[in-house]
Amino acid sequence: MGIFYNITQRAIELFYNEKLSPEEAWEEAWNELNVELSMIKKSCPKRVYLGFCYNNRLQELNFNIRTGNNKNYNYANEGYRLYINDNSIRDMKIADLWRTIMRNLNEDENKAPNNQLDVLSA
Repeated sequence: MGIFYNITQRAIELFYNEKLSPEEAWEEAWNELNVELSMIKKSCPKRVYLGFCYNNRLQELNFNIRTGNNKNYNYANEGYRLYINDNSIRDMKIADLWRTIMRNLNEDENKAPNNQLDVLSA
């Protein structure tokens, strides 16, 4: 897994152990892992992470904040739905999982992922 997997893992730890807000936990994870500045500009993984937080996917969070129509969150949420409902998904390669997600959401299967599934894998 890549840097966004590590950031997500650390943000989840900070969220639960340090009782930081999802946003604070994400930012602190960035800082602790000394991620290069150019990587910080990638918003797709952060949006996926926040989408999971705000839609009670990390545990049973009591947030009722809408994330709006965010494609990145929708991609990861579909992956999560597949993961929960189909054990064979766990053995899929990321590229195959991505194509399945895109097909299920009626999106272009040739669209390249942008680290959204690293967050899901965490």
